[in-house]
Amino acid sequence: MTLKEELEILRGEPIQVLDGDPMDIPCIETSDPDKLCKHPVVSVRMITYNHEPYIRQAIEGVMMQKTDFEFELIIGEDCSQDKTREICFEYQKKYPDKIRVLWWHENVSKLGGNGRRVSARCRGEFIAFCEGDDYWIDPLKLQKQVDVMRNNHNVGLCFTNGTLYSQCNGSSREWDWERIVPHGMIEGRRFLFFNIYSHSPYERLRRESYLLTASVMVRVEMLKEARQRYEILSWKLRLGDVPLWLALASCHDVYSIRDKTTVYRQHGNGMVARLGSVLWRDNLLTRVYFNMVALNLSNYDLPPGFTSNWHATNAAIALQKGFLQYQKLLLKTIKNGVCRQLVVGHRIALDVIRLYKSYCDYIVIESKWSFVQRGEGLLVSITEFVKVLFPDFARKLWRRLMHHGEYAR
Repeated sequence: MTLKEELEILRGEPIQVLDGDPMDIPCIETSDPDKLCKHPVVSVRMITYNHEPYIRQAIEGVMMQKTDFEFELIIGEDCSQDKTREICFEYQKKYPDKIRVLWWHENVSKLGGNGRRVSARCRGEFIAFCEGDDYWIDPLKLQKQVDVMRNNHNVGLCFTNGTLYSQCNGSSREWDWERIVPHGMIEGRRFLFFNIYSHSPYERLRRESYLLTASVMVRVEMLKEARQRYEILSWKLRLGDVPLWLALASCHDVYSIRDKTTVYRQHGNGMVARLGSVLWRDNLLTRVYFNMVALNLSNYDLPPGFTSNWHATNAAIALQKGFLQYQKLLLKTIKNGVCRQLVVGHRIALDVIRLYKSYCDYIVIESKWSFVQRGEGLLVSITEFVKVLFPDFARKLWRRLMHHGEYAR
């Protein structure tokens, strides 16, 4: 069984492979070749669909950038049902030296993806990302990131701080919670490790692991290398950014800039809000893939920080399908959780348990845990106790469970 086939079983549905040349995806480009900049250093990649209330702010945030180099904005407009396309054409006429609009007579998501056709036409040495419902607030964002990338040739990805904005109630909160997200140079494999094992939103904030897409800049040359190395980058998943970040981090270093340069807009029509737990399942699948391929660790050796949210996610999905299915999956969750969370002999188990326990302490105090999460959090604490007092017994028990359990290879 191939790795892809294993992951399809975990996912519960086939994984489509996006083969073929992305330049063959249907596309009409509206731009002015005579006025367009000839040698852009940065290509800003903006994909948009039904973003009429937000697209102006997104485009203006890019156009206000002050740089000592040329840049272009490539907008992939995916046959919106509102006036998004008309607004994009309006700004292309206003900034013919910088803006290119890619569009087609129908939606191309089923034909290979709006993002793929935009990325394939980026001409810059670097690519910066900004979706049509997010926006930039720092006019020096691109300049700061390019300076970092040029001064650190081993960096494949650079991201910045930002703000989370709720469109529903107009409230904002800082992404860098209590200023504990590390900044500066981050060794790539360390970044990769915490992306895989720090699964919760709170831990991702604590461990620099959850990036705001609109804050990211990548080096195109290294991105091409990553696409050749990792087959997951050719899979059609419900998220496109996380695999890119992890692929780059597995081979190159990452740099974090403390400045707040971007705003991530949360609203009811966003992809995260629409897909919910289904999107999160593909997120977890991505982490399983890089755990096995980049870190060379077995999926079945995943420590507790990962497994609890995998099962909690599937339990939530089952709950949507019916109470009886939820009950069955709950029992399986507890059994599998006991097995997996006794991986005390793992060389990084202590670090992961410590990270996960700190999250347990926080989330239980806030009374935000589900019944499944509370039970598995308790198992983590018991595991830590057993690890300290009875290490030999714990190892023997785990080997026996692995040998006789359903996860035995």
